[in-house]
Amino acid sequence: MHIDEIALDVAKGAHAMLLLDQAGWHTTGKLRWPKNITPILLPSRSPELNPVEQVWQYLRASFLSNRDFETYDDIIEAACDVWRHLIAVPQTITSIGSHDRANIGQTSGKLACPTFENPRPAPPVGKAFKDASAAACVSHR
Repeated sequence: MHIDEIALDVAKGAHAMLLLDQAGWHTTGKLRWPKNITPILLPSRSPELNPVEQVWQYLRASFLSNRDFETYDDIIEAACDVWRHLIAVPQTITSIGSHDRANIGQTSGKLACPTFENPRPAPPVGKAFKDASAAACVSHR
């Protein structure tokens, strides 16, 4: 499962928190979470709080809108090209999630919560994630 792949990229001894909307497949009791991941469910009907929705909005507005695709394969190829572009510049993902609504409680670039007095920069995109992304795009060629 996808969450198992994410769990493989969490450093040994570390714990990850995964932000999710409340889609049925995220909230089903059948889903088994790895011990090193804690799901955090966003409020219902709040796509503006969902970083993934913000990324898709950016991709649609910047690369995928106002285009005509001849075939399904053309759509997949365009989506894969855009995805490869996006993961090549992770600072773009960071900036998309850095809008004012996403930074409530932060001052001077540091988190206001004392638990996170010295926040670390986000880690680079993990190998398992890059491999899965590449495999998904290659399998549609």
